[in-house]
Formats: sequence, structure tokens, C-alpha cells
Amino acid sequence: MSVRIQYAYLKQQTWLYRRNYPKELQAVLGQAYKQSLKTGDARIAKARAAEVNAKYEEIIAKAKAGQKVEKPEPVKVQPAVFTPVVVVGKKTVAELARDYLNRRSGELQQGGFKSVRFSVGLFVSAFGAKPIGAIRREDALSFQRRVALLGPNVGKSGKTKGFGLDRLVDLSTGDRISARTQKRTVGQVGHFMDWAVYEGQLSENPFTMVRVEVKGKPRSYAALTDDEVRRLTAVEDGRIGAVLTTCLLTGMRAGEAVGLVREDLV
Repeated sequence: MSVRIQYAYLKQQTWLYRRNYPKELQAVLGQAYKQSLKTGDARIAKARAAEVNAKYEEIIAKAKAGQKVEKPEPVKVQPAVFTPVVVVGKKTVAELARDYLNRRSGELQQGGFKSVRFSVGLFVSAFGAKPIGAIRREDALSFQRRVALLGPNVGKSGKTKGFGLDRLVDLSTGDRISARTQKRTVGQVGHFMDWAVYEGQLSENPFTMVRVEVKGKPRSYAALTDDEVRRLTAVEDGRIGAVLTTCLLTGMRAGEAVGLVREDLV
């Protein structure tokens, strides 16, 4: 239902006040009293119209008493300038994740990209259908809590390839992933959300307000002794022998070693 304000009308998104003067005073005051209410909000315009109406009555009273009346300046209304509005947040998490991973695949080494793809994939499995703009801090916290429930070997078996976050949590037993791995996983998803902000798809990153705080002793990464290295290099295993030797000689992690391609070695 349209709003009606006595002696006012809406023109080009701005409310204007217009009220004719009595005929006997038009020779002195002009035909009508006009003034912009300087708002497009009907509620504000109604309040201002009441104030202007009081001013109108004051002018009439002065004119009838023969006092000098200052005429209001003519109302000038500039044409409304419309600029296209960029709608953010409509694309789904899955759509943006696909674009993000396509870009990152050309920027990272294979081992690093696999880690990013796994982390972002976990997030997509839980929130992929949601518009990116609908992701809130509560979703980021929920993701962080579920990641903390994962076992250290999830995602390393071919049998679990393609499993989502909830399914992997259900399969996790015993130990949980380290604080370092939790931070890396949540941080990689946070970087994805930062990219969404940079691309204009998100107004702010909800992961900036999420911290991974895990108490416990850090895992030891002490170097192997010479004797331990000799025993490992003596292992002749047709499946992992070459990878094991590569890791021992270079210090690579297993994921980095198996991700090597010919161009990395030649």
C-alpha cells in the first residue's frame, strides 16, 4: 500500500512539499510554497512535512499582518544517479572452490596442491551447496571442530578417496590429527575464503575469527640416526622402496615424494 503525506509527493526518489498559497496572497507570495524534504524515506518525510507545514502557516500569518516575508528558494531536484550494484555471495562454495583450485593448481607444486585440494575438499563436502555469502562464523567454527575429530590417517587410503568430512570423522578412531595439521587444514580453507573476498564474492572472511587452540605435546621430528637410515635403505620393497629412499635422501614427506613428476627430477 502506497504512503500518502498531505501536501507532499515523491519525485525521483525524493519527497517534495507543495502547498498553494491563498489566492489573495499569491500576488505577494507566488502561487505555492515548495520545499524539498531531502529524503526518500516516507517516515522521515512525514515528520519533516509537519515542520514545513508549520513554516507555511507562519508565512501566511506574517503576510496577512503585512510583515515582510522571505520567499523560499526554488526547489531543485537532481536526477537520480543509479549505479549497478554488484551482488556478492550468490555463488555456491562448490563453484568458487572449483575456480580457486583451478588457479592454485598452476601455482603450487604437486605435493602442496594435494594438501590444499584435500583441505578445501573437506570444506566443500560440508558446505558446498551453500551460497558463499551465507557462510558465517558459526560455520567456520563447526568446520574447525569437525576437523579436530579426524584421525591421522584419513585421506591416505584409496578406499576413502572421495569421502566427505562427516564420513571421514565417522571412520576416525584412536588418535586425532596433530594441532599442526589442524592449523594447516583450517588455514588453507581460510586462504580460500580470503581469495573469495579479494574476488568480490564475499564481504568478509568468517575464518579470521576462528583459532585452532589445541593443548598437548608437539610431536617429535628428531632426525634418524645413521643406523636407522642404513636399516631403512636396506629394505627392498617393490611398492615403497624407491619412495622411501627418496624421502631419506631428500627430507621430503611421503606426499611430496609421490607427487614428483619427471620435470621435477630432470
